[in-house]
Amino acid sequence: MAGIAEHDRQQRILAMLEQAGRVGVPELVERFGVSAVTVRKDLELLERRHVLRRVRGGAVAAAGADEGAFELRLRHSVAAKQAIAQRAAAYVREGDAIVLDGSTTCYYLALELRRAHPDLPIVIATGYDGATVDEVLRKQQRTAVLNKPYDVGQLQAAIQAIVKA
Repeated sequence: MAGIAEHDRQQRILAMLEQAGRVGVPELVERFGVSAVTVRKDLELLERRHVLRRVRGGAVAAAGADEGAFELRLRHSVAAKQAIAQRAAAYVREGDAIVLDGSTTCYYLALELRRAHPDLPIVIATGYDGATVDEVLRKQQRTAVLNKPYDVGQLQAAIQAIVKA
């Protein structure tokens, strides 16, 4: 599993935590084929998002983890969110430009839109600063992520820039 992207690795760490309740650094190093330093950085980032708690040698599921955390909600009802995304994407036509919020359903919609319409301009307006939506979708062509707080002028500028791209 060497070379796995940071986001995917972190999502798999969370899935492992959900199943086992605890993960160890050596176990993650072996599983993902990355260094212990990389694993510790992943755990640190996930701890800052309050989805796990670091302990000696690894991490445990965070007591009272924020059920509203984007990463946690992203993994729930995936099939339903993907079905909604596919249905909504069918309404999009050539020449459209899309503005989405930063919800987890819109995350899947953005992925589906990008798959079905690679050149479609997409602006995602979100309050999830530094969250998964930014890390994954910002890297897509003709996709802009606008973090809150923003005003109408900033939204207009983001739309104009992405439409012209």
